[in-house]
Amino acid sequence: MVWQDPFVYLNPFLSVRTSIVEPMAAFGIGTARERRDRADALMQAMGLDPDLGRYRPGMLSGGQCQRAAIARALSVSPELLICDEVLCGLDLPLQADIMAHLTSIQKDFNMALLFISHDRDSTSRVCSRIIHLGGKTILPQPD
Repeated sequence: MVWQDPFVYLNPFLSVRTSIVEPMAAFGIGTARERRDRADALMQAMGLDPDLGRYRPGMLSGGQCQRAAIARALSVSPELLICDEVLCGLDLPLQADIMAHLTSIQKDFNMALLFISHDRDSTSRVCSRIIHLGGKTILPQPD
């Protein structure tokens, strides 16, 4: 799960890399070195310089923290990634960048993505089906 505010689940006292490594350690995934390497690879996949992993979340921009939060969620190789308003509060170029990364990662990781948003335009770019809550609209999207 990735929420709207990355500061909710990125511990302000830990480095970003440690926050990404933490779920892998909790699930017993890999050695310490493998977890660190995976964290760096996930940061790169999200368009972040792995050197930023040594900083704490408060030292990064909101967009960088959101990408780090997505990398953290991906660290345990989920079958389903739930993104709840992950683009809210980000400028349009950054929204487009994160959408591109999510689309790429969805294919690379062969994972389902539940994308929750009030923005139909962004949702239609990443989702094959849209369910409009509060209405009865289900829009299949062309492949």
